[in-house]
Amino acid sequence: ADLPAAKAERISKVKWEASLRIYASYPAYAQSNAALGIYDNLDNTDPWFLANMKQGIQTIINSERAAEGAINALTTSDAVDSFTW
Repeated sequence: ADLPAAKAERISKVKWEASLRIYASYPAYAQSNAALGIYDNLDNTDPWFLANMKQGIQTIINSERAAEGAINALTTSDAVDSFTW
């Protein structure tokens, strides 16, 4: 396969996986409520939950960016195909 195309496809998959990880850990309603300062009486009003959610999302994003950098540094399509995140 063409190396740039293989990299683009693998990076796209990593970004999709990052989104899945974020939404699996922190549902969209909790993220939007926290961002807007709107809280219900569930766990997402807990300051620990809010801080943990922010840190958890940032950790996933940082990991995604590191994976993208690693993929871009690869020099063969086989290496890109075998890259795991």
